[in-house]
Amino acid sequence: MNQASKKQLPGSSVQSRNRTLRSSQMQIESQRKRPQGWPRQTPVQKNTSGTSTSKNTGKRGNDTAHQQARLVNAWILLNEDADGKGYDDPGSAFQSLINNEVYKCVDILFVCFVTTMQNAHGEWTIGMDEYNHPENGAPSTRVVHPHGLTNSNYLSNIIRDARRVNPAVKIVVTLNWNPKDVFSRIFSPDPTENAARANMFAQNVASYITHHNLDGLDIDWEEPSCLKINQEQFALMIREIRNAFGELTKKTKKHYYLTLSPADTDNIDSGTVNECVDFVNLQLYSGFTSASDYTSIGIDHSKLACGVKFESRSEHELAPVDSVNGALTKYREGGYKVMTQWRLNSGNFAEEQRMQKELYAKVQELKKAETLAALKAAQKEKIRKERAEKERNRRKGRPGELF
Repeated sequence: MNQASKKQLPGSSVQSRNRTLRSSQMQIESQRKRPQGWPRQTPVQKNTSGTSTSKNTGKRGNDTAHQQARLVNAWILLNEDADGKGYDDPGSAFQSLINNEVYKCVDILFVCFVTTMQNAHGEWTIGMDEYNHPENGAPSTRVVHPHGLTNSNYLSNIIRDARRVNPAVKIVVTLNWNPKDVFSRIFSPDPTENAARANMFAQNVASYITHHNLDGLDIDWEEPSCLKINQEQFALMIREIRNAFGELTKKTKKHYYLTLSPADTDNIDSGTVNECVDFVNLQLYSGFTSASDYTSIGIDHSKLACGVKFESRSEHELAPVDSVNGALTKYREGGYKVMTQWRLNSGNFAEEQRMQKELYAKVQELKKAETLAALKAAQKEKIRKERAEKERNRRKGRPGELF
């Protein structure tokens, strides 16, 4: 989600869509720690395209409900103040989210962005990104909000207000794709140090999540940063974060989300994604992203989430990239269980928020219809079994009763 611009069908991005995928994935399972509390992975198999795949049929006990439920999520970008109105100003996008109870129509709120940074001990961790990073390579500039507030202030306010409106909402921070060394700088030129560095980074991520009372981490996986680390480093980073979240779950008894929001497949290890990631938000609105890009490298389709965009096409064309009905069509025809939309607070925030509420309501209708169909199917199966039992009793010469 390169803020608003990269997803407007740029020609340079089409080139990344057509880039030849890696011919095979690195076999590094023996070098990786298995995530705590997660199932063992079955052996890697080869599919007809020559890329590695893996079937993950293990169970995680009571930790599967969040994957089975239909979720309607949204991203929010802290760097911008629509119409120049700050967080607490009447009529701001953020006050609209509160006053119109839009948060009640969001299952997971992804807050953009955090970045990687060093703590007081020189260790790599995550922290709120207080800068704009121009895509043209120009120097980063500090974000300046009205009334002297920072992105960190905005995050605290959102956590407070979103949970006041909707105590059930999950709040996850998204790790920025920019600057280009955002991932690579946590590693060392000496590969023998990478496992320890990934472990320390993951522990610090977990500390940040608990300190801010958050529900997990989302990773925006795009060029050029996704090209600066290799597949083994990707696997180390993801697995160590999942391990750290697993340890948190033992203490808090709640699930911590680890999600991926990619626009590129480069250096993604599918086995690690299938084992460790809750779901993958596909940026289907980009014009160069499709589900087949990810299933072809071995990611299970059940991991994929439908990414849609209610933001305007441009400042001159206010029509949203996706309509509500168009988003639902992608969602249903694609066989997705999760939908995430970009975003809730652009210059056209009133329409984005209205559409979020409409989308959420329609998915709830879908869930109710599915529940009713499941109940009817269960009742039908019960009657079938009872009739079969009655017939068996009749043939044995013993009268049987339906009830």
